[in-house]
Amino acid sequence: MRVQHLLVFAVLLSGACAGSTESNTEAVNSSAMQCTGPTLPAELADYLAATNFNGSDCQAIENSGQVMVRFKVPGEEAISTWDQLAAVADNSGYWPVLMGTQQSAEQTLAFVGTDFDDVEPSPEQVLADAENIVFEDWLEQRTDLILSDIRGELGGGFPSDGQIYPSPAEAHVFVTPRDIFSGEFHDTVVMAIVPAVNSWESAAFLSWGCWNENPCPEEHVAVLREWNDRYGADIVAMAGDTLEMRVDHPPTEWEDALQLAREQYVYDHDIVDQGAESIEVLASFLLGSEGWYFWWD
Repeated sequence: MRVQHLLVFAVLLSGACAGSTESNTEAVNSSAMQCTGPTLPAELADYLAATNFNGSDCQAIENSGQVMVRFKVPGEEAISTWDQLAAVADNSGYWPVLMGTQQSAEQTLAFVGTDFDDVEPSPEQVLADAENIVFEDWLEQRTDLILSDIRGELGGGFPSDGQIYPSPAEAHVFVTPRDIFSGEFHDTVVMAIVPAVNSWESAAFLSWGCWNENPCPEEHVAVLREWNDRYGADIVAMAGDTLEMRVDHPPTEWEDALQLAREQYVYDHDIVDQGAESIEVLASFLLGSEGWYFWWD
């Protein structure tokens, strides 16, 4: 997995794939989508109808009394489909999340539909726990943990080279719909519509995290809520061990990008230790970037 993610980071920095955010919103199939499983709540059916959208192999899944749907879309249409669904998500109570290949989707959905009384906190409990997290306190504690446990053997401190780099000229390329090695689009990828009022609540419903050094779901909710407030960052994909976000107003000043890079390092040190190699390189990538990519091996 490390080699794969290094290749991804090289693509993101070089713009080796098409230099586009693939954000066109052309219409997709207008017929009603038929799903197996539990009956869709009226609000979810209305949300899908508002987009005139039709995916294939649609399955409804019940989780803690709420219903989500998962379906397949062509890889080359994944981002434009996400754009279309996200555009009507406000006040709907639902959010679109790309999950990548079938294998990645199964990993992402590992705990969805299980008995939360026996396995995991309910989504409602995760959201309640997230409300009690103060971002600044979390950041301080997480920084101490990462710098002592991860960086301690390397002399401590953030991995810094002291340089200032220009931001890459190429637009962000979303990786989830593509094959990591070839850069070609997957034939199909899985997308889900989850009952999240805000994109950053998706981790609560999916019970995503708390393995390896991936933060726990309530931490994701709290951190991504903070970054949404500051940068307009929304979840595009939770695909196995990766997370991608679209950013409406990214940092445009070096010091802001550098501070954000430090925050992202303690949130996910792999993006530097196995990718950018320094906080400054990561900061240069964050300057003006409309997309963020994270992974946890």
